Amino acid sequence: MFPVAAFRMLKAGTIAARLTRWFLLIGLIPLALALCVADRTFTRAMKREIENNLVAIAGNKANYIRAYALERERDVTKLAQDPTIVAAARRLVEACANGGTDSARYAAVDREFRPFLTYYKERSGYADVLLFSPAGDAVFSVTRRDDLKANAVRGAYRDSELAKVFVRATTLLGTEISRFDYYPATAQPAAFVAAPVLQQGDVVGVVALQMSSRELYELVQDYMGLGQTGELILGVKVHDHAVFVTPVRHDPQAAFRRRLPLVSRELHGRPLREAVQGRR
Repeated sequence: MFPVAAFRMLKAGTIAARLTRWFLLIGLIPLALALCVADRTFTRAMKREIENNLVAIAGNKANYIRAYALERERDVTKLAQDPTIVAAARRLVEACANGGTDSARYAAVDREFRPFLTYYKERSGYADVLLFSPAGDAVFSVTRRDDLKANAVRGAYRDSELAKVFVRATTLLGTEISRFDYYPATAQPAAFVAAPVLQQGDVVGVVALQMSSRELYELVQDYMGLGQTGELILGVKVHDHAVFVTPVRHDPQAAFRRRLPLVSRELHGRPLREAVQGRR
């Protein structure tokens, strides 16, 4: 009888073990599925949170840039209406027409107005203050660079952003702002804002302010909320390329050196290519 009893106990144990395994399997499968669904839900939620955070950061930076540009437009509009600027433009243009920038007459007028314009440049944080004749001749520059004496329409800088903003200001008789672009006179990225100088309704000159790239660089180099690898990139469309306007986190020389072809199937750089073409 003992062998029969032992066999029955062993068989009962085997069935119990099998049942235990089946019950465990039946219980674990829903648990595994629940964990899988929870993981995917958590991943999607984290992705949405990160994307929303990045969109918010980009939106805040864009709003700052718009406010920055609007403030600069107000600056040059107010400056163009200043009686000192009106007198400086008229007299500097006359001095250049009667002897040029190397004449004693021009030197006397320059000495009279240079302190005011230099003070304005330093107080307001601009890289330069320039005055042009209605014909486009540069008659004054605080920094006295090579662009002084050049003509914005016909000279060596006729294709620069400074020339373009001058033409728009004199044509439209309003305040105009350029984009940041490489400027040959400084061999650095630069942007300009210009306004016509009017006296009794006549254009006696154009005043242009060169915006400092320092403030823009400080903006894009603020990586708060972007972790250790996040980048903030400003770009413009130049012909058939998306061109970096400012340095990036891991490439300080990126400004106007790094560019991406607009026609490309690569995923790398696609957001910038889309953005410079006006697509969100």
